[in-house]
Amino acid sequence: YDGRYTLQTNTLVSSGFPDMLVVDHVLTLRAGGRNAVDNFQTLCETCNRQKIPADNEATRRHKGGG
Repeated sequence: YDGRYTLQTNTLVSSGFPDMLVVDHVLTLRAGGRNAVDNFQTLCETCNRQKIPADNEATRRHKGGG
């Protein structure tokens, strides 16, 4: 499982982006998150890409990098 299963296509979601919806980890696996229902959220692909910097920062903190 890679967190990128497409759930629906061409859907206007709350962000306003017409995009595919994907399953996203709230807290990434690299940052100590789990493959568990309470750690999943549905995001459009655009929003998922936009949260990459925050995910990278969470990973750095988890690994003791600040």
